[in-house]
Parts: sequence; structure tokens; C-alpha cells
Amino acid sequence: MGIDAVINGGLAFAAVLILMVLNVPIGIAMLVVGFTGFAMISGFDPAIFVLGTAPFDAVSKYTLSVCWFWNDLWIVNCYSCNNVSNGRS
Repeated sequence: MGIDAVINGGLAFAAVLILMVLNVPIGIAMLVVGFTGFAMISGFDPAIFVLGTAPFDAVSKYTLSVCWFWNDLWIVNCYSCNNVSNGRS
């Protein structure tokens, strides 16, 4: 890791902090800085491609759907059983 990588990381961190001071939400600030940095390293077209595919890749995982399925089953089970207290005496 060269000194350029450290300087670029520091500038990116400072840019995120400046955007947060300007009341930009953290997620948007990180998105803008990350997209800009990736576009500077790889080019604009690959950055646009990643911007379009990364959100789908993040939420289309099979394991995430299974987690929500088991969570829903647990909720249905808890509300359908009589041995779970609902706060009433």
C-alpha cells in the first residue's frame, strides 16, 4: 500500500465528514464518496455498472430470504400460542 492510497483514503474520510457536517445523511454521503472514488479508479462506465448491480446483489441473497422466512414463522408461532404472555393478567 503506497502513500497515495493513504492520502486518497484520508481525503475520502474527510469528504464524508464534510458531507455529514452539511446534514447529508450518512448513507448518501458514503454512496457519493464511494461512487466518486470508484469512478476515479476504474472509470465512469464501470462505476455506473456497479451502481446498478450492487443493490440487487446485496438484497437478492438466498440466505437473507431464509432468515426472514424463519423470523416470520417465529412471529406467527408466538402470536398463535396460548402460553405466550400478551401483557394482560
